[in-house]
Amino acid sequence: MPLNSVSVNAIPTLILRSVCLVGMNMYMRPRLHAASDAHYLWCQWNKRKFGPLFDLMRRTRAKYKYAIRYYCRQQEKQIQADTLAQYLSKQNFSSFWRKVFKTVSPSMPNSSKVGQATGPNDICSMWCSHYQSLFTSVGYANDTQLHLAMRVDNTAAWLSGKNVGS
Repeated sequence: MPLNSVSVNAIPTLILRSVCLVGMNMYMRPRLHAASDAHYLWCQWNKRKFGPLFDLMRRTRAKYKYAIRYYCRQQEKQIQADTLAQYLSKQNFSSFWRKVFKTVSPSMPNSSKVGQATGPNDICSMWCSHYQSLFTSVGYANDTQLHLAMRVDNTAAWLSGKNVGS
């Protein structure tokens, strides 16, 4: 039997279940380790129902459970925003977008109101008119079109090395 497997079987280890909560590393990890260490000590001293080790185990467990309730349930949106802000401040854009894609559910419904438009038809017509005004901001009179066409031709000819009369 290899030495590693013997040591793993002989030394008791504390296996913690995987909990995926936002802010786990920053807010929860120290309290989790304190509670597990206190529980491990309490177990080593015969699980007495009184005394300083029992009180330490109860206090650290209560702090951990309070942290779960407070930080990860009530402050989840704030913790998510803080995490995203940290990624942006460190210019870690791949982690930022990975986190955004994980937090935004693909089953989220589309917005029913954008600006003053409500409903999908009104929103569609609002964006249609917005982009129409953007793309039609250049005049389409004949002389304007001829002038633009001549400029494009001259620029293309200059780039290709040919000399076109102006």
